[in-house]
Amino acid sequence: MKTLTLSVCKQKFDEIISGTKKVEVREISSICSFNYIVFKFNGVQYNSLDYLIEDRSDDYYSDRYEELYPIELIPINYDAIEFIIDHRLKKDKSILVAVESAHVLSMSGNKGDIVYEYTDKSNFRAKIKYKLGKILIQNNR
Repeated sequence: MKTLTLSVCKQKFDEIISGTKKVEVREISSICSFNYIVFKFNGVQYNSLDYLIEDRSDDYYSDRYEELYPIELIPINYDAIEFIIDHRLKKDKSILVAVESAHVLSMSGNKGDIVYEYTDKSNFRAKIKYKLGKILIQNNR
């Protein structure tokens, strides 16, 4: 079973257990993207934005690169998410919740591009939305 581990506050943890929280949304950037998404460019999947940028031609630097080279953000398929209360508490309480679906919501840069320059480095921002299913395991250590 492919599992993603996420830290949450106690209030959100309790909402997941009670069933009132059915969706988990996380903001992602190029720093942590490898946990959530892969990049699809020209039919090839990349685990890192840096690898994708290396493969792009010089046209990448034109103002029309998004038109010339569209990038897809593909969610990594997880079977479940393990939610833990504050990772510093050494997993005293955790729950394993089935993932019903995952969708990427892209957030564009200043010019409306998915990928943009920030402090001389290519970057991007997006959100990933997980629809949560039933609780598979609940640990109260």
